[in-house]
Amino acid sequence: MFFFVLFLTTSSFSEIPKTNLQRFQQGICEITNAVLREPYLQNRDTIIVYIDSSQYSWFIEQGITKALLEKGVYTKLSSINSISPSPLIEVHPSELTTQYSEPFRESIWGTRYITRKINISMFVTCSIPNSIQFNAEKKWSEIDTVQWDEVQTIESPLINFTVGTKTNSSWFDTYMEPFVVIGTTAVTIFLFFTVRS
Repeated sequence: MFFFVLFLTTSSFSEIPKTNLQRFQQGICEITNAVLREPYLQNRDTIIVYIDSSQYSWFIEQGITKALLEKGVYTKLSSINSISPSPLIEVHPSELTTQYSEPFRESIWGTRYITRKINISMFVTCSIPNSIQFNAEKKWSEIDTVQWDEVQTIESPLINFTVGTKTNSSWFDTYMEPFVVIGTTAVTIFLFFTVRS
């Protein structure tokens, strides 16, 4: 009778992480949904949106429009001086940033990971003709863990706020650190048994 020993390796088929741009769009949608819960914005067919001119206003516009359309609300983009009976949402972005932690491993030979944090901060004013109903800073952040080697695939280099500061992997950290740990462990075990004998 032959006995076969089967070593099962648990390959982690983790999901492909969302890109930083997708995370930002998620955050803008969630901020928009939070604003839409205000009573005076309920059951509105049309909402006018004004986005303070910035380099990336087109991206913020996409996120807000997406959230409004999912609620069945028609969006009109307009200037701040437009006159309309529909509610007006003014958005002034103040922070769009990506941050990374120092790389870390869960085990000696494990994959290197970093913690990713996406930050959004916007000043939002909601008004109806001749009356400001809401004026506040809305913040959103999301923290998750991604593989260190995947950072380049989740960033969009042409869009500055999707790029965070990434610590370079040193030669020692990548190749020598595991050998130093194993060597130290081996010496400790050797000395332990030598002293006992």
